[in-house]
Amino acid sequence: MSPHKVRVRLNERIANLGKAGEIIEVSSTQARNYLIPKGLATEVSDKDVAAIETAERKKRENANSLILKKHEIQETLHTKTIEFALRGKGDKIFWGISEHDVAERIEREFGYPIEKSHVRLPGDKHLKTVGDHDIRINLGHEVFIRMTVRINVED
Repeated sequence: MSPHKVRVRLNERIANLGKAGEIIEVSSTQARNYLIPKGLATEVSDKDVAAIETAERKKRENANSLILKKHEIQETLHTKTIEFALRGKGDKIFWGISEHDVAERIEREFGYPIEKSHVRLPGDKHLKTVGDHDIRINLGHEVFIRMTVRINVED
Protein backbone atom coordinates (compact mmCIF):
# COMPACT_ATOMS: atom_id res chain seq x y z
CA MET A 1 0.00 0.00 0.00
CA SER A 2 1.48 3.34 -1.01
CA PRO A 3 1.81 6.12 1.59
CA HIS A 4 -1.05 8.08 0.05
CA LYS A 5 -3.48 5.18 -0.07
CA VAL A 6 -5.91 4.04 2.62
CA ARG A 7 -7.82 0.77 2.88
CA VAL A 8 -11.55 1.17 3.50
CA ARG A 9 -14.55 -1.12 3.68
CA LEU A 10 -17.50 0.19 1.71
CA ASN A 11 -20.77 0.51 3.65
CA GLU A 12 -22.83 0.67 0.46
CA ARG A 13 -22.42 0.24 -3.28
CA ILE A 14 -20.60 3.15 -4.89
CA ALA A 15 -20.37 3.40 -8.68
CA ASN A 16 -16.85 2.91 -10.03
CA LEU A 17 -15.54 1.90 -6.58
CA GLY A 18 -17.23 -1.31 -5.43
CA LYS A 19 -20.00 -3.14 -3.61
CA ALA A 20 -21.05 -2.93 0.02
CA GLY A 21 -18.70 -4.92 2.27
CA GLU A 22 -15.85 -4.84 -0.23
CA ILE A 23 -12.41 -3.73 0.98
CA ILE A 24 -10.68 -1.38 -1.44
CA GLU A 25 -7.74 1.00 -1.57
CA VAL A 26 -8.47 4.67 -2.22
CA SER A 27 -6.48 7.86 -1.91
CA SER A 28 -6.26 9.21 1.61
CA THR A 29 -7.84 12.46 0.37
CA GLN A 30 -10.90 10.67 -1.03
CA ALA A 31 -11.25 8.61 2.14
CA ARG A 32 -10.86 11.47 4.63
CA ASN A 33 -12.78 14.16 2.74
CA TYR A 34 -15.62 12.17 1.17
CA LEU A 35 -16.10 8.49 1.94
CA ILE A 36 -15.59 8.38 5.73
CA PRO A 37 -17.37 11.69 6.67
CA LYS A 38 -20.45 10.75 4.61
CA GLY A 39 -20.58 7.27 6.18
CA LEU A 40 -20.00 5.57 2.83
CA ALA A 41 -16.91 3.71 4.07
CA THR A 42 -14.98 2.78 7.20
CA GLU A 43 -11.20 2.69 7.45
CA VAL A 44 -9.81 -0.78 8.15
CA SER A 45 -6.47 -1.96 9.48
CA ASP A 46 -4.60 -5.17 8.67
CA LYS A 47 -6.08 -6.71 11.83
CA ASP A 48 -9.61 -5.75 10.70
CA VAL A 49 -9.00 -7.26 7.25
CA ALA A 50 -7.90 -10.57 8.82
CA ALA A 51 -10.99 -10.64 11.06
CA ILE A 52 -13.31 -9.86 8.13
CA GLU A 53 -11.73 -12.59 5.99
CA THR A 54 -12.09 -15.10 8.84
CA ALA A 55 -15.75 -14.18 9.31
CA GLU A 56 -16.43 -14.51 5.58
CA ARG A 57 -14.67 -17.91 5.47
CA LYS A 58 -16.81 -19.14 8.40
CA LYS A 59 -19.92 -17.85 6.64
CA ARG A 60 -19.01 -19.81 3.48
CA GLU A 61 -18.30 -22.95 5.54
CA ASN A 62 -21.67 -22.64 7.30
CA ALA A 63 -23.43 -22.20 3.95
CA ASN A 64 -21.72 -25.33 2.60
CA SER A 65 -22.67 -27.26 5.73
CA LEU A 66 -26.29 -26.15 5.32
CA ILE A 67 -26.34 -27.34 1.70
CA LEU A 68 -24.94 -30.73 2.75
CA LYS A 69 -27.65 -31.02 5.41
CA LYS A 70 -30.33 -30.23 2.79
CA HIS A 71 -28.96 -32.98 0.55
CA GLU A 72 -29.06 -35.40 3.50
CA ILE A 73 -32.72 -34.51 4.06
CA GLN A 74 -33.37 -35.00 0.34
CA GLU A 75 -31.80 -38.49 0.34
CA THR A 76 -33.93 -39.52 3.32
CA LEU A 77 -37.28 -38.11 2.22
CA HIS A 78 -37.22 -38.47 -1.58
CA THR A 79 -40.03 -40.79 -2.83
CA LYS A 80 -41.31 -41.46 0.71
CA THR A 81 -45.03 -41.60 1.47
CA ILE A 82 -46.77 -40.03 4.44
CA GLU A 83 -50.28 -41.12 5.33
CA PHE A 84 -53.24 -39.33 6.82
CA ALA A 85 -56.44 -41.01 8.02
CA LEU A 86 -59.25 -38.46 8.06
CA ARG A 87 -62.98 -38.51 8.52
CA GLY A 88 -64.95 -38.40 5.33
CA LYS A 89 -67.51 -40.00 3.09
CA GLY A 90 -66.73 -41.80 -0.17
CA ASP A 91 -63.76 -40.17 -1.82
CA LYS A 92 -64.29 -36.80 -0.11
CA ILE A 93 -62.87 -35.87 3.26
CA PHE A 94 -64.47 -33.42 5.66
CA TRP A 95 -61.29 -31.49 6.17
CA GLY A 96 -58.26 -30.73 4.01
CA ILE A 97 -54.55 -31.32 4.33
CA SER A 98 -52.52 -28.11 4.23
CA GLU A 99 -48.82 -27.36 3.82
CA HIS A 100 -48.61 -26.95 7.59
CA ASP A 101 -50.05 -30.43 8.16
CA VAL A 102 -47.52 -31.98 5.76
CA ALA A 103 -44.57 -30.13 7.33
CA GLU A 104 -45.71 -31.13 10.82
CA ARG A 105 -46.09 -34.81 9.83
CA ILE A 106 -42.63 -34.88 8.21
CA GLU A 107 -41.07 -33.47 11.36
CA ARG A 108 -42.94 -35.95 13.56
CA GLU A 109 -42.18 -39.04 11.42
CA PHE A 110 -38.67 -38.25 10.14
CA GLY A 111 -37.36 -35.65 12.59
CA TYR A 112 -36.58 -32.99 9.97
CA PRO A 113 -38.01 -29.52 10.53
CA ILE A 114 -39.52 -28.38 7.22
CA GLU A 115 -41.01 -24.92 6.80
CA LYS A 116 -44.57 -24.92 5.49
CA SER A 117 -43.48 -22.39 2.85
CA HIS A 118 -41.22 -25.07 1.35
CA VAL A 119 -44.12 -27.47 0.76
CA ARG A 120 -45.83 -27.27 -2.64
CA LEU A 121 -49.20 -29.01 -2.96
CA PRO A 122 -50.73 -29.80 -6.37
CA GLY A 123 -52.61 -26.77 -7.64
CA ASP A 124 -51.41 -24.85 -4.55
CA LYS A 125 -54.65 -25.89 -2.82
CA HIS A 126 -55.42 -28.02 0.20
CA LEU A 127 -55.75 -31.73 -0.47
CA LYS A 128 -59.42 -32.67 -0.06
CA THR A 129 -59.80 -36.03 -1.82
CA VAL A 130 -58.93 -39.60 -0.89
CA GLY A 131 -55.96 -41.22 -2.61
CA ASP A 132 -52.33 -40.51 -3.42
CA HIS A 133 -51.18 -36.97 -4.12
CA ASP A 134 -47.69 -36.07 -5.38
CA ILE A 135 -46.17 -33.11 -3.56
CA ARG A 136 -42.92 -31.25 -3.92
CA ILE A 137 -40.70 -29.75 -1.26
CA ASN A 138 -38.26 -27.01 -2.25
CA LEU A 139 -35.48 -26.66 0.32
CA GLY A 140 -33.62 -24.03 -1.70
CA HIS A 141 -30.19 -24.25 -3.33
CA GLU A 142 -31.73 -26.38 -6.11
CA VAL A 143 -32.67 -29.14 -3.62
CA PHE A 144 -36.11 -30.57 -4.43
CA ILE A 145 -37.91 -33.51 -2.85
CA ARG A 146 -40.82 -35.43 -4.34
CA MET A 147 -43.08 -37.20 -1.87
CA THR A 148 -46.51 -38.79 -1.85
CA VAL A 149 -49.31 -37.89 0.53
CA ARG A 150 -51.78 -40.75 0.93
CA ILE A 151 -55.18 -39.82 2.32
CA ASN A 152 -57.46 -42.56 3.62
CA VAL A 153 -60.98 -42.29 5.01
CA GLU A 154 -61.18 -43.21 8.66
CA ASP A 155 -64.00 -45.59 9.70
